[in-house]
Amino acid sequence: MDRISQLSTEILHQILSLLPTKTAAQTAVLSKQLLKACYTNSNLCFDESDFGEEQQNNGRFVDFHGEFSRLVDYTLERYRRENLPISGFKLHISFSDQTDCEGVVDKWLEIIAERRASQVALLVKSESGVYSKRYSLLADSIFEIESLQVLEINCCRILKQKALLSEDKIKCSNLKNLTLCYVTVSESALDSLISCCSQIQKISFQHCLGFNCIRVSKNLPNLLSLHILKCPIMEVHIGDAPKLLSFEYVNKVDSERLSRHDLDICLRTLEIGTCYNLRRVEFVKAEIDDVVLFELIPKLHFIKELILHYCKYLKKIKISSSTLEVCSIESCVCLVQATFDVPKLLFLVVKPMQDFGERITLPCLSFESASSQCRISIKYGNLPSDPEHIIDLRKSLVELNDKDVDLTLDSIGKGLRATSGINHFPSTKVENLTLTYCD
Repeated sequence: MDRISQLSTEILHQILSLLPTKTAAQTAVLSKQLLKACYTNSNLCFDESDFGEEQQNNGRFVDFHGEFSRLVDYTLERYRRENLPISGFKLHISFSDQTDCEGVVDKWLEIIAERRASQVALLVKSESGVYSKRYSLLADSIFEIESLQVLEINCCRILKQKALLSEDKIKCSNLKNLTLCYVTVSESALDSLISCCSQIQKISFQHCLGFNCIRVSKNLPNLLSLHILKCPIMEVHIGDAPKLLSFEYVNKVDSERLSRHDLDICLRTLEIGTCYNLRRVEFVKAEIDDVVLFELIPKLHFIKELILHYCKYLKKIKISSSTLEVCSIESCVCLVQATFDVPKLLFLVVKPMQDFGERITLPCLSFESASSQCRISIKYGNLPSDPEHIIDLRKSLVELNDKDVDLTLDSIGKGLRATSGINHFPSTKVENLTLTYCD
């Protein structure tokens, strides 16, 4: 305990901020120094899961939700009463219905706004999981915090009223990191929020609803990354973002349950203005076609990595870039030809669409220019017991001429037999061949 007393309050604050709420409170009783640090810690983290679930304990009903809510309310009221600073605030709470928490959570957010917090993470989760029953974010004062730098909102609805998120009410001009996850927000509200945060560096939208288009129309001189995960949108417009390094659009669902929530709506248009430093572009299940890709590539002046996965409208593509080094093309079901004019290309990954019972066809790969160091990785997945597939595959490998190829066949059927025609083709260079046998 003597060593603890020698630590500064600032260091103790950092230690306590790494602990769960309940553990930090229990630790505080070890010394007066820790108790004081716990009572004045400017980084507050409240997670209801630390308190367990409501249950019967020796015949007595334990209301953990109520106990947790009272703790948060008491702590924030004390910080307001004693005029203590709050730099960071994280809240994870669940509710059975909207009336269960809407008044008290709004009150907590108002206190956080008064304390001028720089980092806020809010997760108010409905136990039903229904979109329409998400918590409605009514306390617009959170967007008036000029000192706010990191904002994460989970499982909420940002109301559509213009008065709530009008540009004159959004004053968090110093915001650097914005994350919206499972949030329902109108397109106009989203436009206002993005356009008013001129210093923003990272934007991430995950599983969000309520808008079909994302516009980064005004000058965002410090924007580094834009990440869109499983949001049913059709258009993205990026105007002036000279420092943008990474754009990611991923719309592939991992389960049947998620696919029901309008995720059949996919990105069709990406318009890019001043984004000269864009290094990485990823499309997963985007409805871009050959023309859109052909017009986009010349705008990516310094592109290093290009990802094209599950893009079903790509058929015959040509990629011309003097800077591209890594390219991955996977499961583009209609793709029959890909031409590369990429003198600095070092690594190309190709995986044809894998549908059981249908013929797997590797797209024709041709190179107008590529680095002598370029390696090609072909991932064939589960190969059916059909010798014709091996013949077609060998044809494709021969056409690659002197390129180094890593070939992976995840599953080979035991009934596979080669026909005499397979010997009519010259040998090709395959440095790494991985075969997995299955019964």
